Amino acid sequence: MMIPSELLTTTKHDYYSWIMPLDCTDTPFTFYQKVSKKKLTPNMYWETPDQATQFCAWGTEIFMSEEQASLTAIKEFSERLSIYQSTTEGLLPEATGCLLVGGSAFDQTDNEPSETWGNLAQGYFFVPTIILTKTHGQTYLTINIKHDDHLDLATAFEKRFSQFEALQKHPIPSYQTDSTLETEEVSTQNWMSLVNETVAKIKAQPDLTKVVLARETAVKQAQAFEPGKIIKQLKQQQASTYFFGLSSGDYTFIGATPERLLKATENELVTASIAGSTPRGATELEDQKLGNALLHDQKNREEHLIVVKRIIQELEQITQTEIHAQDPVLLKNRDIQHLHLPIVAKRTNAIHFLEVVNQLHPTPALGGEPKALALEWLRQKEPLQRGLYGAPIGWYQLTTDQGEFAVGIRSGVFHGETGRLFAGCGIVADSQAELERIETKVKFRPMLRGIGGQLDDISK
Repeated sequence: MMIPSELLTTTKHDYYSWIMPLDCTDTPFTFYQKVSKKKLTPNMYWETPDQATQFCAWGTEIFMSEEQASLTAIKEFSERLSIYQSTTEGLLPEATGCLLVGGSAFDQTDNEPSETWGNLAQGYFFVPTIILTKTHGQTYLTINIKHDDHLDLATAFEKRFSQFEALQKHPIPSYQTDSTLETEEVSTQNWMSLVNETVAKIKAQPDLTKVVLARETAVKQAQAFEPGKIIKQLKQQQASTYFFGLSSGDYTFIGATPERLLKATENELVTASIAGSTPRGATELEDQKLGNALLHDQKNREEHLIVVKRIIQELEQITQTEIHAQDPVLLKNRDIQHLHLPIVAKRTNAIHFLEVVNQLHPTPALGGEPKALALEWLRQKEPLQRGLYGAPIGWYQLTTDQGEFAVGIRSGVFHGETGRLFAGCGIVADSQAELERIETKVKFRPMLRGIGGQLDDISK
């Protein structure tokens, strides 16, 4: 394909981005299977719960890691760029163009190296060379080019398009049958002791009302874990969730999270409060009873209200508008149901998307309340390194200041034949360690099932 003529006649810019509609039998996910099988990293897969927007992104025009991957650094980076972006569609389709995609670490102050996370420990973002996006029924191809004084734009464009065409011709990969999976919950008794210690701390320090504690399950099999296979199985098994895969080198972070952190359109900021949970029932009647009990359970309602109050307080302060909270409803995933409340605020041009993300993260659903005290407790007491677990994962459109981030829960990180799955729960004054252990056991289930693991009795 020849380079679009307007790219040849435009003035000098830092980045050039061309977005074109595509009649393509491949989907972003089938492309992701090919990309991950060929180990074309960095790469990212993204899919929204309603399946309205999906993309596969790979190759890199710029790679931002460690301190560069903080949301503050990304905002400063975006403000000094000159980007030429062209589309035949007029308005820019969602999740196309000059995007930064990736994830920011749960705790940017944690700079310790990690065998579990490898080069994902502090998170990273990248401007992809190629993005295949399907949004609201139409497929788009984005080709991004970083300016180089020695770069011929026509040659660069044709090279990138040829890479896309070559990958398009590759067959969708097949996968080996599951090998035997070994699983081990890590330091469960120590974690339960920390739950008890945290409850005592909350009772002794009234201004600390909630702390979210996370724990791990180690997994291992004879053959290397394949990201495309894991996400394929998750897509077959889970509903009403985001699906994501984020790879750098030999490490991949994968999840099926129900939780949106923030979506920003031109006129709205859209988030949600998800906190308080119970298992799904074995029958429809049992499921209804469990859900109804959750809706009326004082401990879970109070835990959910802590999240709602903080999110609304921060959005009202940012937007200078009043937000009226409604009652929560049930969000039902395959293994677990949550108290769920969508929250929408009006947006003005003065509100920067990444500043709001930075302000909200971590919500009390992942950190605690108040934020500073909860994070201080976690830094002192929680032994695991969270890396991207519970962190903002998603995409940011550099020219429109729009995008979407989910919360990296129901997730795991994989490296070769090994992996770690993560789960957490909110600890409040009346929490009981054994019940919290059972809750986290339920939250391990989506990823454990997605990698072919056996699901035992949650009470054991």
